[in-house]
Amino acid sequence: MSGYHIEKLEDGGSVFTYLSCADPRGWIPKWVINSFYSSLAPGLIDKMYNAAKGYKEWKDKQEDPNFKPWLKSE
Repeated sequence: MSGYHIEKLEDGGSVFTYLSCADPRGWIPKWVINSFYSSLAPGLIDKMYNAAKGYKEWKDKQEDPNFKPWLKSE
């Protein structure tokens, strides 16, 4: 399970918090898991940054201003 939280700062910057929880039940050494997530996080941040740069342009093209494809309607 993982998730992230992006908080806008008053000075125009932001704080990006990435949280992940993995429990392979002891069969993978902790250093391997920590190494994996340490290399995964920078790529994830780059993807989020690039997506955020194009968000306003993408959002302006949507017919419905409330369109949020990441929220699944049941």
